[in-house]
Amino acid sequence: MKKTLAVLLAVSMLLTLAACGGQAASAPAAASEPETASAQEEAPQEELAAPQEAETSAELPAPEPAEEASAAEPEPEPEPEGPPALELPLADHDVTLSAFWSYPPWLTNFIEAQDKPTFVALSEATGVDLEIVGVSLFNASEQFALMVASSDYTDIVADFGMQYTGTYDQAVEDEIIFDLKDIIDGHCPNYYGIIHSDDSIYKAVVTNNGNIPAFLTINDENVYIRGGYWINTDMLAQIGADMPETYDQWHDVLVSFRDQLGADGALWIDSYATSADLTSGYGVKADFYQEDGQVKFGFLEDGMKEYLTMMNEWYADGLIYHDFYSQMAGADKPDPSLVDGGTSGIWHNAANSFGEYSVASSAISQPVLKAGDVNHFSERSDRVQAGSDWTITTACENPEIAAMMLDYLYSEEGIMLTNYGIEGVSYELVNGEPVYTELLTNNPDMSFNQALAIYALFNTAGIYNVNTRMDVTYSEEQIASREIWAAHNDTANNYPNAASMTIEESEKFYGIYNDIDTYIDENLLSFIIGTTPLSEFDSFKETLISMGIEDCIAIKQDALDRYNAR
Repeated sequence: MKKTLAVLLAVSMLLTLAACGGQAASAPAAASEPETASAQEEAPQEELAAPQEAETSAELPAPEPAEEASAAEPEPEPEPEGPPALELPLADHDVTLSAFWSYPPWLTNFIEAQDKPTFVALSEATGVDLEIVGVSLFNASEQFALMVASSDYTDIVADFGMQYTGTYDQAVEDEIIFDLKDIIDGHCPNYYGIIHSDDSIYKAVVTNNGNIPAFLTINDENVYIRGGYWINTDMLAQIGADMPETYDQWHDVLVSFRDQLGADGALWIDSYATSADLTSGYGVKADFYQEDGQVKFGFLEDGMKEYLTMMNEWYADGLIYHDFYSQMAGADKPDPSLVDGGTSGIWHNAANSFGEYSVASSAISQPVLKAGDVNHFSERSDRVQAGSDWTITTACENPEIAAMMLDYLYSEEGIMLTNYGIEGVSYELVNGEPVYTELLTNNPDMSFNQALAIYALFNTAGIYNVNTRMDVTYSEEQIASREIWAAHNDTANNYPNAASMTIEESEKFYGIYNDIDTYIDENLLSFIIGTTPLSEFDSFKETLISMGIEDCIAIKQDALDRYNAR
């Protein structure tokens, strides 16, 4: 039952937190540690018991100083009790809640938003009726803006953080949405359990002002890696080489592809040329990052100059696809003709696009400077997906009921509903493992992802096992790619997405950085293709400083410091 355990996130930790009660949804804990600093900080302080000196002094000799100190040591603080278990149903269908929910535009070809089976199942499980105000993703932003401008809110809003132009704190201050912290602490055992199970999760869900304004999407511990580099394994076999790991080994393989197989420019890179998958071995990223709590910007660091020097040499030697810079900006994969025709021997691609090419291939890990090195940047998805949320607006007359209904989605039963849908309809349990039915895997009218979006919650906040969903349609090579891309790297120096700027900081930051970003785009490629010599890189850095990059770093530092202090 390994997959089931990964999806359901082990409920044992919260058994000591939840009180007993009727029909209850069990509370999951997707934690790597059983206790967290944040949970311990909230534990009530207990007064120390005074030594009973008056009763003992006449009968016992005076204790030695060491014993006296030992007697005064504080007892361990008790664990926080947490909210009681949910007692279902929450209502008897005498409470109706409206929910703003955006859907992919094709969905209404098959079903109306109100009739989505998982919404119906959620209502049946909780006894709370749902009125879904469904809007297409094409005009969701417009409809959301009209709702906010008119102050005519639905009770619940999905993906509020993706639509609202300000911060969560501003939305709470402007009385658009509730701060849910007290409600969660008192009524929501499942969400309470997961956010207190890991300090990094808690810091991602709480705001700079200490609010918890939303139920967020939380991925399980098998964090998804969307894509990385692939290598043509037939070409590798033809040159008699092992899978390359270091930059030098990559170089030797590319030279052999060129000299033995005639594959000029066998390394495909995108038009930005600075993927973290390629720069990480030099200890830098083409963006803001942090080292031991100190914010840095990759283009100011020596490692970026060393990386660009290597790429300049590889390009001059015909190892990089000659026309990479003229590709559509941001293209993350090569045209099939380059791969299938044997021009590109190493290329970038997302795992779910693997089937677009006909050649035999394998994922390849990030290159390192020397064997045994660990890079500190990764394309792993964050466990907590800010913006993908459920919020409760101030128009809601029953915020506790609304919060408990949403909390159900983080229970064992709710996780199954979120990821798999309804047992007997979209999945069956086979030897204790959830297995999608042919309604999803062999539906003649829609793709697997379309069926999943209809019969599971899929694109709403909850706890997700992304890998389990993708594995249904993945080949062995695609499944193996995740472990390969996760090798030789961690996320130690990634800048946390949940470290947010204030509105004032954001205005100042982008007022400076937009021009800097343009300047980098105008000069970066010239260092690689050789139109600007690397001897001018120091002058390039000085220009960045004169344009105000250090002010941007200071703003990012303040945001990171606030995040770390949560």
